[in-house]
Amino acid sequence: MACASRDLVVTLGTNAHTLLAGAPVDSVRRRLKLASILYDRVLLEDGTFRAQAGPGGSSAFRHATAVGESPSWQTAHQRSVVKGKTFGITAGLEPAPGVPAPTMTQVFASESVISWDATLEPFAAELPAECDWVHYFERPRRLPDDVGKLAKRWSTTDEHNAVLKDRFPAHFVCSRIVQDTNEDLALAAAAGVVLSADPLHNEVLSRRLQDDQGWRLEGFALPIIVPAVGDLPWDTVRDIRNDKAMGYLRAALRDIELAAMEAATSASDLRSAVHRTVEDELAKANEKRDELRSTIKRSLLGILIATGVGFATTALTGPLGVITVAGGSTALGTVIDAKAALRSKRSRAWVGALARVKSATVIT
Repeated sequence: MACASRDLVVTLGTNAHTLLAGAPVDSVRRRLKLASILYDRVLLEDGTFRAQAGPGGSSAFRHATAVGESPSWQTAHQRSVVKGKTFGITAGLEPAPGVPAPTMTQVFASESVISWDATLEPFAAELPAECDWVHYFERPRRLPDDVGKLAKRWSTTDEHNAVLKDRFPAHFVCSRIVQDTNEDLALAAAAGVVLSADPLHNEVLSRRLQDDQGWRLEGFALPIIVPAVGDLPWDTVRDIRNDKAMGYLRAALRDIELAAMEAATSASDLRSAVHRTVEDELAKANEKRDELRSTIKRSLLGILIATGVGFATTALTGPLGVITVAGGSTALGTVIDAKAALRSKRSRAWVGALARVKSATVIT
């Protein structure tokens, strides 16, 4: 899964809770469209991930899709009928390879609190023609030793976190969620990609923001500025990606996010900080500030902030070299210098690209 650092990965473990037919899958689809605009590539884990956990234990298995098999999203009914039922694991010693064990011993049995059957493969059928930016990858059957050790160290810390213990009081349920999150995060960090997770698993990821320097959120500015961006048709997403100015917009949004994170006094203030930063940067992009104010109000900033936009739309990126120097310190950057931004090609380009995204949401 080696790739450029401006790629985003969506794994099964950290999205299993939301890969449920209906509104939950719709929220994942919106994240995929947003990621398609903001990143060079979007990497999706193939196959199926099945996880169960309860007071008495947990289990998780992955399996590849067989030829002719068509995985589908788990339904709310399928998930609900399993919840509360007993599940467990039995084991036995084979007298010879491939020969069934004559006796089986129950390892554990537990009431099921969570029962997830997650796949990303149905998204492949809806991607537009000439979609060259979404790629499915096969997860390694076993994590590399350094990745596994890092994930285990993180998990050990998280399992003793009082906030997470209160949030998930059943030990094996908490352990399952924590383990899946940290294994996926360590794998993404090793590959140098940005990890996108569902809201439930983001509760674990948020611990990285508190515990380690160098971790930060990405991808939250655009849906704050243009709330409907995740609802664009796939064909429109493809056309937006083909705009040569998108690279400038991506870079500008990263600068805006860094500045907003520094300026925000609280998580609830982050949306306002994004708007303030965008307004400042738009003003820098044109020396005729009085004329620009009306343009800003009319075309970009006169947009109601969606109340549903929050950390659930974001992704997490961390310091380079995290495997060898976990939590390595990095300083948050600042936005473009005003003089350098004034009349610059970069500024004109990203403003135009942002206007194109906003116009596309109005048209659709």
